[in-house]
Amino acid sequence: MGNGGFDPDLLRAIYKWDGQYDIKAMGTPGFVVDPSRQHRVFDFEHWSTRFPPESTTTFSTNVDKPKDLITVEHLRKAAAAVGDLGPSVPVDAFVWALSPPEDKPWLTKIGGLPWRPAGSPWPMDENGRPLAFLGQICFIDSLDVLGRRPPSDVALIFAQDDRWEGMANFSVSEDIGFESRIEWHPIEIERPMRAADAPATGLLEFEYHGIIHRTVQYTDWEHYEPVFERAAIGGDSAFYVANFEGTSIGRYAGIPQGWPFEEGDGCELLATLGSVRFQGLGPLCDARARWAGSEDSSERSSLALSSDNGCIYLFRDDQGEHHVRDAGS
Repeated sequence: MGNGGFDPDLLRAIYKWDGQYDIKAMGTPGFVVDPSRQHRVFDFEHWSTRFPPESTTTFSTNVDKPKDLITVEHLRKAAAAVGDLGPSVPVDAFVWALSPPEDKPWLTKIGGLPWRPAGSPWPMDENGRPLAFLGQICFIDSLDVLGRRPPSDVALIFAQDDRWEGMANFSVSEDIGFESRIEWHPIEIERPMRAADAPATGLLEFEYHGIIHRTVQYTDWEHYEPVFERAAIGGDSAFYVANFEGTSIGRYAGIPQGWPFEEGDGCELLATLGSVRFQGLGPLCDARARWAGSEDSSERSSLALSSDNGCIYLFRDDQGEHHVRDAGS
């Protein structure tokens, strides 16, 4: 499948879509291959041309599509022309492609087969049922945006499925009885797990592959909010544009319901895994996939976290232990 190309019939077989999706390849894939990075890179020029500033005046709170990411960057540029947006931290954000990267199954993705050694016991809940593999985050391109090196190259996240309105929905909140696991693995695994080794109930029905984009998150709302207001980008939009929600690697991110850590508590954010919801026309970085069935059925291609369009965040505590928590929108 390679650099941007894919076989729609093969994808239908992989995702069991049975002809209910109308899949069309994009003439030019919306990413590029950068020899200095493992992940494929978001083609900013391509998407800026497709979605110019005048078409990106409204914003979704969760970045999971190319237009969402371009809208963030356009609105930030407009605000920065009015004034200084204040302190920021670098992050790597992700949007998604259907086609997998060639020969790099350890890279960031949602769903699919986890990158782990063959023969490893599958994570189970306390009742002996398989936890679902939500996705993996690969840090190999992002070490420079983290305060300390993570335990290994790839973090795998497993959680319980709390099916909600037909959608794959997950929570990792231990205080309300949900279980989760984090696994860490290097990109070098001699014998990786095969699909036949995974329990059927442990895998999602879909798979999306991460396309990376280096950007920043602004951290001081008292500094950036009046600038956004002068640029006529006010209210909640300013907050979500300044520090957006979605899948990202870095020490700061938009977290639903607010920043979860206290100053001086010793906790450090590593990454967030955001919800994805491709209803109707779902623009990915390499394909347009329109659901041909009912709107309710299109939930089969979506991942909800914390009962809605929330996120799961991965962090290190003051003792050096790593945890995942979730936050709903």
